[in-house]
Amino acid sequence: MKRIGTLAPAVLVLAGTLWASQAQAQQPNKREQAHQQPQSRPAQPAQRPAQHARAAQPQPRRPPARPPQPSPRAQPSRRVAPPPRRVAAPPPRVAPPPRRVAAPPRRVAPPPRRIAPRPRRVAPPPRRVAPPGRVVAPPSPQRHALEARQRDAQSRVRIGREIGEVQARGALLEREHRRSQYALEQRYEAQLRQQQERLRVEPNYESAFLAPPVYYYPLNGEYYEANQFVANRLRQAVGLGYQEGFQAGQADRSDGYRFDFGDNYIYQDANYGYEGYVSVPDYSHYYREGFQRGYEDGYYGRYRYGAMFNGQPSILGSVLTSILGLMPIR
Repeated sequence: MKRIGTLAPAVLVLAGTLWASQAQAQQPNKREQAHQQPQSRPAQPAQRPAQHARAAQPQPRRPPARPPQPSPRAQPSRRVAPPPRRVAAPPPRVAPPPRRVAAPPRRVAPPPRRIAPRPRRVAPPPRRVAPPGRVVAPPSPQRHALEARQRDAQSRVRIGREIGEVQARGALLEREHRRSQYALEQRYEAQLRQQQERLRVEPNYESAFLAPPVYYYPLNGEYYEANQFVANRLRQAVGLGYQEGFQAGQADRSDGYRFDFGDNYIYQDANYGYEGYVSVPDYSHYYREGFQRGYEDGYYGRYRYGAMFNGQPSILGSVLTSILGLMPIR
């Protein structure tokens, strides 16, 4: 509105100037017409010479009358709409950069105090304690392997003789109507035949006896050195003896026979599972120790010395350790 009020007087001045220039342009035409009129008219009488003289004199040029300018208030002003204001789009808002916070000063730990290490105390080598008895050292590996092969050959011959004895004993058990014990010894006969076939395959005794001894085992008041192979065969003798004794005790109880493990032929033979790693007397001794305890558990239907494992009676580890009495060589 302020801009429109400023333009209105200028418009009025411009209009007045145009009107005055038009009036000046029309003024000479009127004068020419005035000079031409006396020639066309008849001569006037003489009484008007003065008037004619005045008319002939040049009249001073008057400035054209300035037309009255209308008052700014009287003339309605034309409202001109202002041009549309171009509003600039606001600049995109840019997030200020994150304020960088200075990290707290890192606390540097002082270097650790160097403490001189204590001198390492080296334990003396373990003292080899001799068992309380005479120690029987094994022969050389070659000699031991030769003896083992001889024992295997003797076992094959002995097993053939034992099979005949089991067959003869079977007829006696049938006459005594001990059917459970008869079935047990028939199964034992089949096991002896399998063992006889295994003994035909000669194991590598030389490499087995090259292993150093790691145990002492007591027998008849003496202590024998044994490596890991010999110790495993002794454990096998006790374990197999317990299994056969447990089944023999169940068979005698089923037949109504008295408690007598010594009368059983399997106890007397004590050769099932034998291999030449140890002597026959040593193997039979530990086999009978396991058989006696298994017979007692089987006859009385209890598990004092063993337990059932995967459907098979097995001797307890503590009982096995007490039977063998193995002493580690330090």
